[in-house]
Amino acid sequence: MKNAVCFFIFTMTILTGNCQSDTQKADQNKIENTPAKSGFSYQALTQFFQTTVSSGSSGGYDFKATLFGIEKLFAKKDLNSSEIYLNAMKIPRRLEFGLGLHRANTGSVSLVTAGIKYAIWNAREKSETNFLEQNNGELGAKLSLILKARDSAIKLFLIAHSGDADKMKQYESAAISFHKSENIKDFPDEIRNKYDEILIAFGEDPENILSSAQDLYDKIAKEIDKNGLLTVSFNPSYNWNGRSFDSTSISLRYLKGFGNYKKPWNFDLVASESLFPDTFLVKKNLERSIIMLTLGLDKTLLCDSKLNPVVEFGILGEIDYIASNLRNDEKRSQFKIVNTLIIHISKEISLPIVLKYDLAHPNLFGVFSLQWNLKK
Repeated sequence: MKNAVCFFIFTMTILTGNCQSDTQKADQNKIENTPAKSGFSYQALTQFFQTTVSSGSSGGYDFKATLFGIEKLFAKKDLNSSEIYLNAMKIPRRLEFGLGLHRANTGSVSLVTAGIKYAIWNAREKSETNFLEQNNGELGAKLSLILKARDSAIKLFLIAHSGDADKMKQYESAAISFHKSENIKDFPDEIRNKYDEILIAFGEDPENILSSAQDLYDKIAKEIDKNGLLTVSFNPSYNWNGRSFDSTSISLRYLKGFGNYKKPWNFDLVASESLFPDTFLVKKNLERSIIMLTLGLDKTLLCDSKLNPVVEFGILGEIDYIASNLRNDEKRSQFKIVNTLIIHISKEISLPIVLKYDLAHPNLFGVFSLQWNLKK
């Protein structure tokens, strides 16, 4: 009797433990395994860490990190736990810091850039969405059926062999293996066959039900990536050789996706003001003000079988309005066309290529970058 009671407690612990794991909100480990975000989304706000090497006359090196990513490096406790991650870490997940080293106008690598960015509104946060409630609860219903089929198959096996010590020992060993792998094939054939029968009775294909559940999960994740993202950033830069501030800017950026979740579009709007030193006046003062407004669209042109973007393309129009210290040879407003091609080498590494065409002074110039998004 004592062994039977202990075995019952052991069985229920495994069953209820798996139910809780499968039905809770998406945790951070699951989120990291969803398809990669758009490169444009990562440019707007990184997830953990991001490093970039860029070419061009103002090229250099940049590093970005969220406050959450920085805290995670030094934390003694697991910040991924649901209570900490969803509540205490909400602001750190939305707050990004940046540091860079670039070429100055003189050509020397002497421009130190800094940045702070905050997501005022981030509806692309997968951790704050209950995946099981999306798409009219389709994913939740499928996972619930999987759990019920498995639970019923196990219970029928235990009832049929309650007095067979060898069968009980066989099940106990299989249950331990399953708890590590979560693969139904770890159980005896009798349980697997009954599990398949129950799923078939509900019109599901036992061979494909898990992959179809994963497809639903990935679809929901990609739909969330189309939601709105609004960030505000402050970016000063300092010329180390000149011992003076080179520029300071503040900007507001809004991203909103639409269209098919596999190859979505993004509406991209940026408004910013930059202050520069006027070299014809006083070098050390930021006398020159330029207001910039960009409006564009970008689209995923190609994705792989796991819905990770492979090739993305964006086109936008940029209007630069010189608000103060207009020079004699300049127009108050200047219009540019900007094309961006992002080639994803892997899920973490991408190659953004930016080509900008100045219509006022016909000139084409480009910037090549190698960008690495570190998730851990």
